[in-house]
Amino acid sequence: MTFIALFELGSLICGVATSSNMFIVGRAIAGMGSAGVANGALTILCASVPLVKRAHRRCGLAINWWCIDGVCVLEMVYVSSALRKQCTQLLRIKLGFYINLPVGGLAVFALLFVSFPEPILRGPGPQSEMRATSLFSELDIIGFLLLCPALVMFLLALEWGGSAYIWNSAMVIGLFCGSAGSLALFLLWEYKKGDAAMIPLGMIKQRVVYFSSLTCFFLYANSLVTSYYLAIYFQGVRGKSPMFSGVYMLPGVIAQMASGFLSGLAVTRIGYYLPPAVMGTTLCAVGAGLMSMFHPHTSFGAWVGFQILAGLGRGCALQNPLIAVQNNLPPSKIPVSMAFLYFCQTFGGTLWLSFASTLFNTGLTNLLPIYAPDVSVAKVMSAGVSGIRSVAPHSSVDSVVMAYNNAVQHVFYMVSGTATAAFIFSWGLGWKSVKKRTD
Repeated sequence: MTFIALFELGSLICGVATSSNMFIVGRAIAGMGSAGVANGALTILCASVPLVKRAHRRCGLAINWWCIDGVCVLEMVYVSSALRKQCTQLLRIKLGFYINLPVGGLAVFALLFVSFPEPILRGPGPQSEMRATSLFSELDIIGFLLLCPALVMFLLALEWGGSAYIWNSAMVIGLFCGSAGSLALFLLWEYKKGDAAMIPLGMIKQRVVYFSSLTCFFLYANSLVTSYYLAIYFQGVRGKSPMFSGVYMLPGVIAQMASGFLSGLAVTRIGYYLPPAVMGTTLCAVGAGLMSMFHPHTSFGAWVGFQILAGLGRGCALQNPLIAVQNNLPPSKIPVSMAFLYFCQTFGGTLWLSFASTLFNTGLTNLLPIYAPDVSVAKVMSAGVSGIRSVAPHSSVDSVVMAYNNAVQHVFYMVSGTATAAFIFSWGLGWKSVKKRTD
C-alpha cells in the first residue's frame, strides 16, 4: 500500500509538472513505487496461493504490474483518442497520468478489506527466532550504497559514450572504471554479509536462480526494446502520430495478455513450466526476426501478424522463470529471489535499451550519407522521430525514411539475439513439476 501511494504521488507530480525536471522527478518517484508494487504483489501471491495454482491465478496480476510503466502510454492513447478535438496534446498527456490516481485509490481501498496470510520468514529450528538486529543491518544499506553508484556510472557511460563524449575520453573511461571498482566493493561486501546480504551470493549460485535471472534479463530486454522501436517504426517510417503508433502496437499487447493466461493455465494443468518457457522464447526470436523485415510499405497483415507472434511468445515465457524459482527455493528465500529477478528484468531492459539507442544512432549516422547525401545528419538527428519529414527536402524524404527504416532493422536484429539468448538460458529452468512440490 505504501508503494502504491508512492506510485500515485509520482503520477500526480507528472500530471501537474510545469517543467522537464519536475516531470523527471515524478517519473523517478513513480518508478520506485512501481518496483515496490511488483515485488509486494508477487510476495503476497506466493504466500496466498498454492504453488500449483500460482501460474494461472497470478498471471494476469503479474503481467499487469510488470507493465505498470506502460499503462501510462496506453491510457494516453485512449484518452487522446476521445479528447483530441477538445484538448491540447499536453493536456492529453497529463490526463493519462491523472487516470492512475483513481485506479490506485481503488486498489488501496480493496486492500483494506483483504486479509493476507503471514509469509514464512524463517525456516524451522533456531533460525526461526527473530534476531535482535538493527534496521540498518537488516536492509543492507551499505550494499545498496555500493551497488547504486555502480549502476548509475555504468549507465551514464553507455549513455554518453559516442554522443556527448567519444568512447576513449577520460569521462567515459572514468565512469567505466568507477563502476567496476564500486561493483567489486559491492561483491566483497555481499560475500562478507552472507545470507543477510541484499543479494545473497549463495542464492544466486543455485542453478535455477541464475538461469532464471538470465532468462528474465534477456526476455524483458526483448520486450522493452521491441515496444520502444516499434513506436519509432510507426512514427518515423510510417509517418503515424504518437496516438496511432500506440494503437498499432495493440495486437502485440493483446496477444501477450491472452497467451499469458493460457500459459498459466497450461502450467497448472501439466505441472511443468519448461515447455511454455522454451516455446515462448522461440516465438519471441522468430517474431523479432520477422519484424526486422519491416519496410515503409509492409502490409497490414504482416505487421499485425508478426506482432501477434512475438506477443504470444512473451506472454508464454515471462512468468515461468519466477515460477521455477518459487518451485525450488524454500519459502524464506522467495521474497528476496523475487526482488532479484525483478531487478534483473528491469536492469536488462534498461541496459539493452541503451545498447539499442547506440546501435540505432550509429546506424542512422552511417546510413543517412548513403541514402540522402544532401541532407544534414545533424538536423535529422535533432529533429526527432516525428520531425524528420519537416527537415528533409521533399525530394529526399523517401531516402531519409529508408535510412530510418534500415536503422530500425539493425535494432531488431539485436532484439532477435536477446530472444535467442533467453531461449538458450530457459533450458536451465529445470524439469520439475509444481504438482509434486505442492504435494
